[in-house]
Amino acid sequence: MNRFSGIAVALGFASCLFAGAAPKGTIVKVSGKVEILQGKNWANAGKYQAVYDENTIRTGKKSVAEMMFDDDTIVRFEENTRAQICTKGKVPEVSVEEGRITSSVVPSNNVAFYVSSPLAIIGVRGTEFTVTQGKNGTDVAVFKGRVEVSDRGKKAKKIRVLAGSQTFVYKGKHPSPPVGLSPEYVKYREKVLRKFIKRVVSVRKNRNKILLMRIKKMKEKERKMINRIKNRRIKIRSFRIKKK
Repeated sequence: MNRFSGIAVALGFASCLFAGAAPKGTIVKVSGKVEILQGKNWANAGKYQAVYDENTIRTGKKSVAEMMFDDDTIVRFEENTRAQICTKGKVPEVSVEEGRITSSVVPSNNVAFYVSSPLAIIGVRGTEFTVTQGKNGTDVAVFKGRVEVSDRGKKAKKIRVLAGSQTFVYKGKHPSPPVGLSPEYVKYREKVLRKFIKRVVSVRKNRNKILLMRIKKMKEKERKMINRIKNRRIKIRSFRIKKK
């Protein structure tokens, strides 16, 4: 293989890399230290960055990220949160390892979105709700609509949680009967959720512009990668064939 054919193979690999997987969503807001794990490497997240299946989002102290899935579901990752982007069939899912996420899901007759934690699975048809994974368990607070919460036990129990209430899932336990929102969640609704929902309306309104910006950013990333490959020196070892 000569130098030019080696570069051609490398460029072909780069094109396949970017064309092989379809993005699941787009980062629409970044504040503070926010990183995305793609493969084995952590990298700083940026606005309009594409997010893929199995990417993990991690926020630091006093840091926040918001992302829009391609079905218009919008998720907010609060500080000190770590969560992975997944899919169940065609239904998007966020798996929360630790921290807190808040979601706004477009109403649907079928389950349109899942949130999971080490202890619970939450199915959503259209709502505004928060899931917090802490040391003691999983809290689910619903602000609008309703969700279905089940534990991960062998004999799992599923309950319905309506707007204005919350449930708790502790290790080895079924979801608790719903109760009214705690003072913490009432404060969160007033201080954080209201502003988030205003941004949600704006983000959905500008969906096409956001997707175009994502494409532009993806092309820039691809171009940089191709230029790095072009500028790389490809060492070719030459072997002498001994004549008998």
